[in-house]
Amino acid sequence: MRIGTQLAFGSCKNVISNRKFLTWLKDQHFDLAFVHVYQTCPIGLVEIGRIPTWIWLNSSPLMDHVAQRVGVPTIPSYIPRTFF
Repeated sequence: MRIGTQLAFGSCKNVISNRKFLTWLKDQHFDLAFVHVYQTCPIGLVEIGRIPTWIWLNSSPLMDHVAQRVGVPTIPSYIPRTFF
């Protein structure tokens, strides 16, 4: 496994294994969550916390694989590819 993947997996595993934090998250009854596209683990936390609305933030150009996940078309005639 690559180091970045190991770090992402490890950090996500640590968070979702923390029962005290997950209980706290549910008990807050948040209305809205902001999560970054960098990692998908926060989307799981939104689900665990039963947060009804969430906004997926992206601080870089929209990458093709991210666009596919959220159903945004990538039209090469006016949206340049970020990775080949």
